[in-house]
Amino acid sequence: MTETMDPKTFNLDDWLQDAHLPEESCRVFKKGHLIARLTELREQIEDEAEQAKSGQSMSGARKLTELREEYERLAEEVADSALTVYCSAITAQKNRAVRDAVDKVAEEQGLDKRQAGYEFSYYLVAASVVAVAKPGDQRKDVDWSPEEVKRLEQAISPGEFGKIVAAYKKADSGVKEPSVDFLRKSSGTNSGDTGD
Repeated sequence: MTETMDPKTFNLDDWLQDAHLPEESCRVFKKGHLIARLTELREQIEDEAEQAKSGQSMSGARKLTELREEYERLAEEVADSALTVYCSAITAQKNRAVRDAVDKVAEEQGLDKRQAGYEFSYYLVAASVVAVAKPGDQRKDVDWSPEEVKRLEQAISPGEFGKIVAAYKKADSGVKEPSVDFLRKSSGTNSGDTGD
């Protein structure tokens, strides 16, 4: 039976003691340039496998093994280049501080409205990113500057950077109640299964 909360005795400060702003994470990759070669290798593997199946390739098995080994090596290199980025929601007060900082920079540097908008996104992401983790490593707290965020975008692409922006926006939009349905799907059971 669920207890009914008594508004007269409810202590908000007690309830807030272990409260945290929502967070969301995403994975970005720094070795995106290898995707083109992986696509090329995949096509070569499919072609070589088809030729080997039809008996048209003399060196089929050896060539196929070499292509698959290169594909696996490059795919692992891309995976190892991942960085999980954790973004936090931003309070209205912090958002205002970011806006004030950008307004000051825009005034000092004579930025137009569009340039100031870009600058704001870098400051906002810098304020949102709270931690990172490399594959197999523990999460580590970070405090990135807007300049570091700009360098990150330039190095990994606007598309990969967009994943971080999306993670911030998702964290900032509130907490969606977690569902365990995906666990049943990944284990091969459905909600109607009894497990017998």
